[in-house]
Amino acid sequence: MQNGVDASPEGGVVWVRAERASGGIVASVEDQGPGCDPALRRQVFEPFYTTKAAGAGLGLAIVRRLVILNGAEVEVGDREGGGARFSVRFRLAG
Repeated sequence: MQNGVDASPEGGVVWVRAERASGGIVASVEDQGPGCDPALRRQVFEPFYTTKAAGAGLGLAIVRRLVILNGAEVEVGDREGGGARFSVRFRLAG
């Protein structure tokens, strides 16, 4: 969520949503920032990758690791209307 706040313009909005999807639940964070270049989408989850002057580049790498350890999936895409959307898909047991 902090990445979304940082990416959004002053007074920008960050949305947090959860919804049922086929076979699971999808939780997402969306922002009003510039979005994520499709060529860099795999890199944003790698340790030490950052575009911030003061960032360590570990936040999204840790998120990805925790998501995978819990049997879920994480992805980045575009928010309709501009910005980025980070989504975590949890499968329902049974």
